[in-house]
Amino acid sequence: MAIDFETSKRAFSIKIETEEYKAIAPKGYYVCFDPDAEISSGKYVIANFEDDEELHIMQYKIFAGKKTLRPVLGDYAAIELNDETKANIVAVATKRFIPAEDIT
Repeated sequence: MAIDFETSKRAFSIKIETEEYKAIAPKGYYVCFDPDAEISSGKYVIANFEDDEELHIMQYKIFAGKKTLRPVLGDYAAIELNDETKANIVAVATKRFIPAEDIT
């Protein structure tokens, strides 16, 4: 799959298969995630937590000096990132796109 934007060699993409992720991108779009991209407030990230082997797509926010991760799926409260919350940001969403070969 050819892309027309810069990423690190470790970047990867995920195809959005359901409407549940429409906050990130419409169904059928791909989202590029880059482990080496700089994180900033409002970016979507892939994260995991201590004692949880699953990966979660969440939105990273900084508000009033507090860093949080807000789940994309479900109506769950934001998780504040602090010394007691062991979260690992795996990759940052950098671009939404539809590959040319998928456009009909």
